[in-house]
Amino acid sequence: DCPYGGGPGMIMSYQPIKSAYEKACEDCAEKPYVVYMSPQGTVLTEKVSRRLSKLPRLMIICGHYEGVDERVIEDLVDEEISIGDYVLTGGEIPAMALADSVARLVPGVLCSEEATLSESHTALLLEYPQYTRPAEINGMKVPEVLLGGNHADIEAWRLKTAEKRTEKKRPDLYEKYVDSQFNKNRSIYLDNSATTKQLDEVTDEMVRIFKYVYGNPSSLHSLGFEAEKELRKARKNIASVINAS
Repeated sequence: DCPYGGGPGMIMSYQPIKSAYEKACEDCAEKPYVVYMSPQGTVLTEKVSRRLSKLPRLMIICGHYEGVDERVIEDLVDEEISIGDYVLTGGEIPAMALADSVARLVPGVLCSEEATLSESHTALLLEYPQYTRPAEINGMKVPEVLLGGNHADIEAWRLKTAEKRTEKKRPDLYEKYVDSQFNKNRSIYLDNSATTKQLDEVTDEMVRIFKYVYGNPSSLHSLGFEAEKELRKARKNIASVINAS
């Protein structure tokens, strides 16, 4: 029907959706968790998909035209989910994306649960490069480490290439990974009696310093040496600006 207050387009009415919902729930032992696909919703991530995959029942409502009567959301919807900051003609494609990303995580859907554990976004890293036969195509060779059969070396190579790929393609994701539990080589700083890692409300340059080079510049450890270099560089820059030694 037409929207109250005027405006372009049409709005999906409350009652047909309510009736469809009640019909779908007739054989449900418990109320399903209802998701409405909306550009105003929580952005769909791997973490969201994993959370939804653990629910016993999931129902997805697809909007169309200019959306649905707000009372549908108030009465029926448990969560709004978006697949990105853009608008489509309807919620069918987003619903298919959500259904696929959730269904593949349900035990028994894929032949191996391990297949869902070592891929892009699972541990805040993009997936490492994959190769298959032949070992050489038009001068392009499969990395030697993958042909050697040493599984420890292969795992180390995969992690290293995944880190490099994420840092290059998704620096925002890599930034989260550096300080996360997934990064086995992350630094744990225990010299807080001297300096403390700063919050992200400061300027971009200060964020960079306090996030990665927050050591005591007088300490004899690697983080301290890096802090001393940054401190000397900062002093040199300031001295140059005010024409001082």
